[in-house]
Parts: sequence; structure tokens; C-alpha cells
Amino acid sequence: MKIIEENKLNQQINIINEFTQNKSIKEYFDSISSLQISSLQDISFEEDIAFFDEVSFILSVIASIINHPHLTNKAEDIIIRSELAGSIPADAFNQVVKEPILWREKDYEMVPENVHYYEYTDELKIYENIFIVMLIKLISTEMDKYLSFYVSKIPSFTNSKDTLLNTKDVEIALNKIDKIIKRISFIKDTFFFKEVSKAKVTFKYVQPTNILTKNRLYNLCFKFYKKFIKYEDQDTLINDLGIFYFNLLLKKCKEKNFILDESKNQSLEDLSFHYNDYDVNVKLNNSLHKIELLINDNNVIKHNLWFNLERKNNNYAFTKNDAYTDYVISAWNLNNLSNLTQELFNTVQCESNLIEHWLNLHFMETVGSKLVYSRYCPICKSKEIVEDNGLFNCSSCGSIYRFKNNKEEDRIWFIRLRG
Repeated sequence: MKIIEENKLNQQINIINEFTQNKSIKEYFDSISSLQISSLQDISFEEDIAFFDEVSFILSVIASIINHPHLTNKAEDIIIRSELAGSIPADAFNQVVKEPILWREKDYEMVPENVHYYEYTDELKIYENIFIVMLIKLISTEMDKYLSFYVSKIPSFTNSKDTLLNTKDVEIALNKIDKIIKRISFIKDTFFFKEVSKAKVTFKYVQPTNILTKNRLYNLCFKFYKKFIKYEDQDTLINDLGIFYFNLLLKKCKEKNFILDESKNQSLEDLSFHYNDYDVNVKLNNSLHKIELLINDNNVIKHNLWFNLERKNNNYAFTKNDAYTDYVISAWNLNNLSNLTQELFNTVQCESNLIEHWLNLHFMETVGSKLVYSRYCPICKSKEIVEDNGLFNCSSCGSIYRFKNNKEEDRIWFIRLRG
């Protein structure tokens, strides 16, 4: 996710928290249609340009810091020959007095041959400079995301109707991004960046030290960081993305007339419903970063929806479990984990459409002869069908389906649709 999208997500979570406050489970679900959730994709071109200008300014500030960085004096206690030391402070001489090995006899008297000496050096690798390097890396990563985003918006003969921005906007954005990336490259080539980067120190939260709050240049960088970085912890970020999608899912359940099962123990993250002739459980499992959908119709059918912070889901990694389907969703994409290279949509879809599509996938029904489709797969027509406890599994295409009890006509419920 881009920083601006993270900011928008943070705003939406505040709205959701305010909406759920002091509501019972029933009140919450009954009124969820009125919850106004804005798309994280609704980031304007003007907002991006304004962000690029702020980044350019803060890089100028960082360049000034690199020219005159804050240093600390590092004192190291070393032992050198006495003639090289010149004068030494009293505490160093007291140490010499306590160590006979440093003395030797000269002209019938004992004199110090070697002495303790404090060597002072300027130290660059202080907390505040490590923060500056961390900020440089963060901005660099962000610009790579923006570059990928705007390159994907370049109109072509195959996607010109799908582009969200006109060519002029893309040109302006890419020009600013290229300039920023060049400046970052120059900064990364400085002695300051290379030296401070050697400090293998990471911190989860940035502490407002005296230098970060009192020094004008460092404070400008700190304020920039606090303004745009709403999530210092990636776990909190992905948890909030889960809350965002879970509430979108519940809004869709309400639209489709899911009926809250008040006989079950409910929580705001674990709700049970009746939907047509299905018993449905919807659970937000944020410890594993996924939504679990359980459908009970003679068999308990489980589906997983995993959360991803990246714009593309192509490289998403997960561990297979007992679910019938596994999908992964980001702010921009929905993919079937059984085939990540296949895009489900040719055009950009808003998050509301993505979550609705995922929900609809698991309640797909059609009229179909049980006599025919218990022998031939309704998807690929293969005869490689295995029936187990009422579930029909096509070993050829991987589709799973079952027949619904209906006196008037045979109906097929698709549990997993492949091909």
C-alpha cells in the first residue's frame, strides 16, 4: 500500500470505530447499511502531486542535514606511550597509578612508560541519523510503488479505455517521480548514507528525542514522518485492512438480506446468519490475516479470504489448509490462490465490487440435471467425477459441487469453480 492509501485506511478505521461504539450486535448489523465507507482507491491525482512536492522539499532538508549532520563525540580509552599523550586528565593518571605494568625504571626512579588516554572521535551513527536513513529508505520504497502505479496507467492500444488518468497527468507524475528517484540515488551515494547504514539498528517506533524535536532540520523530517506515517507497525496496518474489508463484507451481507442468527453467541468479529437455505458464519481472523466464511448445508464448507498489503497479489505466499477455496485481496486486486497469474478482472474494480464478487462466488447456483451432472462435470464435461458424502469433485478441472434438494427442479451449488 502507498502511504496515502494507508492514511485513508486510518481515517476509515476511525469512522468504523466510531460507528460501532456503544452498539449491540443487532443494532450494529441492522444499521450497517448507513456506515459510509470510502474507497481507499479514491486518491486524486492532485493529492499525489502535493505529496511529491512535500517529498521534494523534505529531500532538500535531508541534503542539508547530510552536509552538516549532528554528531556525537565518542571517547575510547586506549593505552599509548607516555611521550605521545601530552597532558592527561587526573582520572586517566589515577588509572595509570593503579597499574604497575605501565611503569618502568628510569634513572633510579619509576616513571610511566605507557598511559591511559582518551581518544575522541566524531560519531555519525547516532539515533537521529539512523532515523534519517530509515526515512530515506522509506521514501525510496514509496517512490518505487508510485513508479509502478503510474507506469501501469500509461495508456496503450489494449488498455486505453481502462486507464484512470489521462496521458498528461501520467506524464506530469512520472516526471516528478523520476526527479525524486534521481535525488534519492544521489543521497544514497553519499558517505553519510553509506556510513550510517552500517548501523544494523531497527526500531519499531520513532522516539521524539531532543534533537528530533529541537533541531530545526531534524524536526522538519520528524514532522513529515508523523504526518504521513500512520502505521509504524505492519501488523496493525494489515489488521486494519482486515477490519475495513470485514465491514464491507457485512454491508454486502445486509444488502443480500442475510438474517442475523440471534440464537448464536455473536461478536463483532464472529457473526452467524441465515441466508436462503444456508447457515452461514462469517469470522474475522486477524491473527492469521484472513476472513473465514463457513457455509453449513449438510456439509460445513470453509472458504478463506487472505489480506495483502501489496498492490499486486502475484507473489503472495501462504500455507494451504483445510479450506475449499483460498483467495487473496488487496486494496486493488482479488486473486484465486490456486492460480495467482490469472487476473479475475480486466479493469480496475473498487473494493466494494471485489468483496461482493468474492461473496457471490460461494453461493452460485444453477439449474442442472442430477442424472447428467453426477456423471459429467458441469464445467469441463469430464467424466472424472468422485462423489463423497454428497460432494462431487472433478479430478480433471478441480471443481467441486453438490445438488440442492428441490422438488421442482435439480439445482447445482458450486462450491469451488475452476477452469
